Amino acid sequence: MGVFLILARELAIAGWRVSQTTISGANIWGKLKTVSQIAAIALLIAPVPDLQPLAIVAFWISVALTLISGAIYLLPKPEIQPESVDRK
Repeated sequence: MGVFLILARELAIAGWRVSQTTISGANIWGKLKTVSQIAAIALLIAPVPDLQPLAIVAFWISVALTLISGAIYLLPKPEIQPESVDRK
């Protein structure tokens, strides 16, 4: 299930980027997602049975960060309105 959530996010972001004229850079959430995915994969393929529970926790943390970073990437960002300055 977690793998499908990660794949869905990656495909959604890739599809969304195709229609964009400008692409924003990675934010801290995207970087955390990447680091957590790399750590989870490393733990999951490590031939150490004692690390298996830690690997599962790391995997689900990476799934959560993947979904959070995807939502942040896709949600509209609030426009910053310039403050009006009264000069009297």
